[in-house]
Amino acid sequence: MRKIRSVVVGIFAFLGILYLSGTLKLLASQTRGEADDAQQAALRQEEASNEQEPAFCVGSWRNWRRLLVRQVILQDSLSDSADPVWDAVFTLEQTVKPKEQDTYSQARAVMLEFARLREEKVYSFLQGPYSWEQRLAWSGEWCNFMQGENRFGNFGCGLCCMANVYSSLSPYEASPWDMLNYARETTYYTPSAGNGAIDWSMMQQALWQCGMNCSLYQKPGNFETFRNHVRYSEAMIVLVNSANDDTYWTTTGGHYVCIWLYDEGSETVFLSDSSNPDHNRRRIPLQYVYNALKTASAYQYLMVEGYAEEDNVWKGNGIDENWCRP
Repeated sequence: MRKIRSVVVGIFAFLGILYLSGTLKLLASQTRGEADDAQQAALRQEEASNEQEPAFCVGSWRNWRRLLVRQVILQDSLSDSADPVWDAVFTLEQTVKPKEQDTYSQARAVMLEFARLREEKVYSFLQGPYSWEQRLAWSGEWCNFMQGENRFGNFGCGLCCMANVYSSLSPYEASPWDMLNYARETTYYTPSAGNGAIDWSMMQQALWQCGMNCSLYQKPGNFETFRNHVRYSEAMIVLVNSANDDTYWTTTGGHYVCIWLYDEGSETVFLSDSSNPDHNRRRIPLQYVYNALKTASAYQYLMVEGYAEEDNVWKGNGIDENWCRP
């Protein structure tokens, strides 16, 4: 009897073990299934998130490109389209890896196209009478205007630069002659027959009144520091001189020009040069600019870091003079 009872107990114990083992396997299977489902759901959610919120990263190239294009299409002003996009461009260029070279090449192509579209938004007024006689794009009546006995074309390069910055970076538009009158009203700027060029401090003061965040700098001791300033600027007004270097500007004793849109790949900038139509709206090596900075001046460049509407106390808008709009 004891043997029979032992056998029965053993059978039930064995069956219990089988049942418990099966239950555990079922639970494990269900757990794995739920984990897989959760992982798939997470992946689907991540994909959906990537579609809804494009990311600035090499791995999300299509999203990044789509956001770039959207910025180009939707934004009208240079400053609005610049900040998030070009921060991302610089980040991309600093972090890209060799194995991602194909993606990087695609990114460079779009970045260059985007730079070209931004170049079209840059103002580049001309100052010389010859330009107006030929009715060249960006020239206007101001080229022949007189300030006392001094013709605007003889001294107006700094005022053209100021008008370029104001019209490019703000939602308003003003001519070089408008800028001359505004500088006279808000600073100690007093053009004369002997000297009509605007001084650095008066230029900065007038641009502050126009809402520009700008600072004056002397030439750094190395090109890399200057390049970093250019890289992080919205625009720069620089003073060049042939005596420092005549590689590009061959016959000037002192001339204000604007530089914009530094390109990392070619190390070039977009140039607004009011005195030379052949120089105007060209890309030139940044090294040319650095070499030609006029060291005899108290300062060599004015760096514009951005525009703030609330700081613009002028809000001057509209060009009354006849001019050749491109």
